[in-house]
This record gives sequence, C-alpha cells and structure tokens, in this order.
Amino acid sequence: MTSLSQWTQRISEKEMPILAHTAQEIAMSSEREDSSSAEIAHIILQDSSMTARVLKLANSTYFNPAGHAIRTISRAVVVLGFDVVKSLCLSIALINALLKGSPQQGRVMELMARSFHAAIQTRE
Repeated sequence: MTSLSQWTQRISEKEMPILAHTAQEIAMSSEREDSSSAEIAHIILQDSSMTARVLKLANSTYFNPAGHAIRTISRAVVVLGFDVVKSLCLSIALINALLKGSPQQGRVMELMARSFHAAIQTRE
C-alpha cells in the first residue's frame, strides 16, 4: 500500500509543483491537531485550480443537498470536513499527474466518472 508521503513525492516529480505543493501542505496541516479550517482555506486559496474544485465539490448535491450556495473556501472546508478536503486535493493532484499528456485522457476520464458514480451509488 502506498502512503500519502509516497504519493506526494510522486506527484511532486511530475512537473506539478503548485498543485503538488498544495496537496502536501493540506495533508500536513490537516494531520496536525491544532490546525484550523482557516489555515486549510488559506492553503487552498493559494492555488486557483484547487479553489475552484473545492467550491464545486462543496456546492454539489451530494455535499450540499439543500442547495444553499457556498461561496467561500473557509465555509467549504467546514461543510466538507478536513478528511474530505485532504482526499479531494490528493486525488486531484494524483489524477492530473497521471493523465498529463495521456493520448487516452478522454477515455480515462469517462471511466473514472463512471467509477465515481458507481461508488457514490453504492455508498448511498
């Protein structure tokens, strides 16, 4: 089984310093007992791509069934929770690193979307 630090190292080597750095900082911060949602939000705000993706997830019907708009990262972190934010950031960084330059990127994305959909349906 690959550890978080091994995945972070692999992502860092794939020419994605900003996204990899963001994922690493979030992972380290969320593992500390004294970290706050404001600290996590500050790290996410340093990466515009990650900011957009966290807000999109926080406003999804899965995490926000009432449909109240979440417009700030600090609120999104509270709604999603540290573990979900950490998993999301690591997953995004990993997927981007693995798909970068892949000629079958569209097909892989389609398969991943189906897998995520099946996982959510199973979880429910």
